[in-house]
Amino acid sequence: MTGLRRVFVQPGEVHWSGEPCIFKTVLGSCISVCLWDGVQGIGGLTHFILPRDHGNTGDARFGDVAIPLLGRKLRALGCTALVAKVFGGAGLMHIGDSATIGEGNAHLALAVLQSERIAVVAQRTGGNHGMVIHFSTVDGSVSLRVIKGGAIHGAS
Repeated sequence: MTGLRRVFVQPGEVHWSGEPCIFKTVLGSCISVCLWDGVQGIGGLTHFILPRDHGNTGDARFGDVAIPLLGRKLRALGCTALVAKVFGGAGLMHIGDSATIGEGNAHLALAVLQSERIAVVAQRTGGNHGMVIHFSTVDGSVSLRVIKGGAIHGAS
């Protein structure tokens, strides 16, 4: 896929494109939701850090802000058949005694997507390792590499 515009998505960012594009990000406990419309060939990606924006700041670092924002931006480009792929949410940091930030992020992502009536067609969340993902708006594909002990391993 040479020649395509490539965008690195930082934590707390939301990116979308009406043109063919490859989005890349690195995840630990954060979540990326990839939204794609196969009819339009349009998509975008979130990289949120925490589940909820309790301060009502409207900041895309929070999943309850980032996911609906991306959905609105893609619908404004004409998308009507969005599907989602959800990645990240590794159990790297604990909240209290049992839940991790990653678990909270993954739970929130799935709940928001359900409320937005967007089907989740692929998901790889949890675990104890980070990952690098590449999301192509050309065909909706996602390549994934797991980060173990500072090294990147394999693809799926």
